[in-house]
Order: sequence, then C-alpha cells, then structure tokens
Amino acid sequence: MTPAEAARGLLAKARITEPPVPVEQLAQHAGAVISYQPFEAEDISGLLYRAAGTAPVIGVNSNNPKARQRFTIGHELGHLTLHHGHDLILERLVRLNFRDATSSTASDEEEIEANQFAAELLMPHDFLRHSLSILLQGRPLSDLEVVRRLARRFEVSQSAMEYRLTSLGMLTPA
Repeated sequence: MTPAEAARGLLAKARITEPPVPVEQLAQHAGAVISYQPFEAEDISGLLYRAAGTAPVIGVNSNNPKARQRFTIGHELGHLTLHHGHDLILERLVRLNFRDATSSTASDEEEIEANQFAAELLMPHDFLRHSLSILLQGRPLSDLEVVRRLARRFEVSQSAMEYRLTSLGMLTPA
C-alpha cells in the first residue's frame, strides 16, 4: 500500500469528507498521545516515541506555527501507520522517528513516505480538486491568491499548499 493509499484509507475510515482534516483527532483515534512542547533544537519539529506497553507519543514543537504543527502530526502519524521506527536503548528498548531538517530533503525513504502520507492526509487530492473547482467559479484569481485561499481552507502553510498543487499538476511551477 502506498502512503497516499494509506492516508485515503484513514480518511475514509474516519468518514472525513471535507477540509480541514482533524489531524489531531485522527492521531488520537490511532492510539497516539499528542504532546506539545517547545523543543530546544530549532530544526526538530516533531518526533514519534514508541515503547512497548505504552501508547505512542507524537511530540510536536510548540514553537512552530499551527500549520506546521498540523503537518508534523500528519507526518508522525504516517510513521506510526507505515513504519516500525528506529531502535534506541535507554532503560528499555524504544522506537523513535524524528521530523527534522532531513525530513524534507528527499534523502530517506521513510521520511519521503511520511511526507507523502501527511500531504495526502491534510490536502487530499479529491478535496483539492473539489475546492479548486469551487474557488475558480467566480472571478479569475492569481496563482498566489489561489494558494493563499486553499492554504487557509485546509489549515496548512502556503508553501505546503503550493508544493502540493504543483506536485499534483494543478499549479504550474513559478
């Protein structure tokens, strides 16, 4: 199953049919606890902590903007859904996934998949197509205005929306 298929399956199971996607609620339904804390390392926006016998914890950097926090939750939910995690031995074996500067560089397959999952979860292709058709029924809008309005509707950053629309062929790269 691809990351996009897994995200669509999660949306269908939760009967979510329009934006914004309640990503916190989906993570909680998956059994995760979400913890918002200011992280000292500025380049870490989130992490997924898994230890045997306890609920997984999605740690979110509370210093980040809300839109980035939502993407981080989606990204970590992608790891929870798709990946086993990496072993780390403290007092007991735990599994961690970090969302940091490496996550968006397309250099690690699991990070690429978690980003794909988060993008489809928060900005589902079908939801975007529908929202875009409604948005473009009125007067003509600039690409920038389309990106702004959709980002606001989906509660994601403008850069995430621009990247998503471009990757889906719905927006021509600048």
